[in-house]
Amino acid sequence: MNSKLISLYSQILFEYALKNNKLETYYDLLSSLLKTFEDSDKLFYFLFLSYAKKQFKKKIVYDIFHEQLDFFIITFIWAIIDFNHVQLIVKIFTDFLFKVNRFKKIKYVKIYSSNKLSKSSLEKLKNYLKKYFNSDILLKNIVNNDFIGGIKLETENFSIDNLISSRLIKMKNNLIDDVINNDNSSYLHSGLESGLNNVK
Repeated sequence: MNSKLISLYSQILFEYALKNNKLETYYDLLSSLLKTFEDSDKLFYFLFLSYAKKQFKKKIVYDIFHEQLDFFIITFIWAIIDFNHVQLIVKIFTDFLFKVNRFKKIKYVKIYSSNKLSKSSLEKLKNYLKKYFNSDILLKNIVNNDFIGGIKLETENFSIDNLISSRLIKMKNNLIDDVINNDNSSYLHSGLESGLNNVK
């Protein structure tokens, strides 16, 4: 049920933005808004998950964001509050971003690693995936301490972790050392080529 609601809300927002030539504007605004929520859990909780009355929440939303967001997005958030779906707001806006990426033929790829990857490694990886998929790539590096010396690539459609070939498994330790420690992507490229052969 929630997934249908999320898709419905995000589709309404997407169609409005497309019709009014605001896809890029809304993409940037909502990316910034999600980053604000991510950086301030207390603000997000107070605005959307607390037991404050709806009118108070709507007033706070306007007071804080009316200079940052256009009025349609403000009223859109108000509607989400009115229909008691505030707990879905992050997923709604995230789904909107995915819809825009699909429309613009941009692949959103998450790369999980035990340490933050360097800009050089991420740029090399981005260029490789861009050539492979013949599509623009949006990369996000997510540091996860559970990945002890490991990496994992994930898009909406597949996870490299689930499609690793025997060749990639054999060179796993070399790949990890190469990307994490030495900042050289040769093993990463050859390993990804093996792992991605089945998913293009």
